[in-house]
Amino acid sequence: MIIADLTACHRYFGLHPRMKEMLEYILQHDFSQQEVGHIMLDGDNLFINLDEVELKTKEEQRLEFHKNYIDVQVPLLKFPTQINR
Repeated sequence: MIIADLTACHRYFGLHPRMKEMLEYILQHDFSQQEVGHIMLDGDNLFINLDEVELKTKEEQRLEFHKNYIDVQVPLLKFPTQINR
């Protein structure tokens, strides 16, 4: 897991051939008024699941892993409280 600020996302472009494309798309779009849903960038190869979720404490959160995908999670709104890491 990488915990970082989007202003430093260029450091992670080399992690996957399409990481740069994904992060640049995120940086160039305002998701604050977009409806929750599936944003297709390249079919099943590159997409965004835009969700609104209730944050959980680290004790409540179950381990999550993916066999076929890289999961990039970006909080798009500012939170009034600190997120437990």
